[in-house]
Amino acid sequence: METVTYQRDGERWLTSNRRLFNTEEQAASYCQAMNDYRAMMAQIPQSPWDLSRSEYEAACALVGVEALSDADCTSYGVRHGEFSVSEYAVAVCVQMALSSRRGRAVEAEQAARPKTQPREVEMVLCDCGHRVPRGQRMVASLGTCCPDCYDRMSA
Repeated sequence: METVTYQRDGERWLTSNRRLFNTEEQAASYCQAMNDYRAMMAQIPQSPWDLSRSEYEAACALVGVEALSDADCTSYGVRHGEFSVSEYAVAVCVQMALSSRRGRAVEAEQAARPKTQPREVEMVLCDCGHRVPRGQRMVASLGTCCPDCYDRMSA
């Protein structure tokens, strides 16, 4: 695992992964957080990119972060969020990286499920003589009718 370091670059501080900072303290803090993040992620054995529920829970337990529910793993924030070690705690970044991998697996599982067939619409014969879906049948003073005949049947 390559360690992230920093060095002075004119007026600023440049990290080995090409991030610029105005002060040495910012650069040092970022490098420490990035190295901690990489060390936590290195603890996880090589596994498929999309994690099954058991792989996800095992990885979270291994690095000491809370496993989120599958619904939370597929939430907008986890799917589209940018969790940088310069803005969030290292544990949050690791948790979101693992949750994102679990979220992709959940979405793939949902896409692989067979789609349910839409129910066939039940058609009924109205007193006006027209066939309409059961939900569109109306009751008028002269009997049941379709929406087109309602005015005529409401004498």
